[in-house]
Amino acid sequence: MNRRRFFIRFGAAIAGLGFNSPACKKKKSPTQPDGSAAEKKILCACHGSVFDLRGNVLTGPATQPLSTVPAVLDGNQIILGDNALVIDLTSADNQVLQAVQGAKRFTIPGLSSQVIVIRISPAEVIALDSVCTHQGCPVDLPA
Repeated sequence: MNRRRFFIRFGAAIAGLGFNSPACKKKKSPTQPDGSAAEKKILCACHGSVFDLRGNVLTGPATQPLSTVPAVLDGNQIILGDNALVIDLTSADNQVLQAVQGAKRFTIPGLSSQVIVIRISPAEVIALDSVCTHQGCPVDLPA
């Protein structure tokens, strides 16, 4: 497995991002890290595009927002797609999504890439395709 490490500067701090995909060649390889969206940005380390937590482009070269997947917060569950995946928020594996700006990757059956599910507010979640709209590279949150 090829493993590359990218470093992206945020103010005075440097956050290292580990990616499990080889150099970008439109492979649409998903990356795996989960965690907090504390930096409030989604990054494409291959070409430098930056997106906000709603998938809107902040910095190019991407010109189109990330694709979204319907996501509904229903009590202690998040329902993705047309009931394609139900996420139990009481599960220890998904506790990161109980906090505002918590984020985690999921695979939805029938979708070729993973989605990044983000808790936008106490009453709102969003699910974004993890593929950059510029050249199909993986995007992710800072580790």
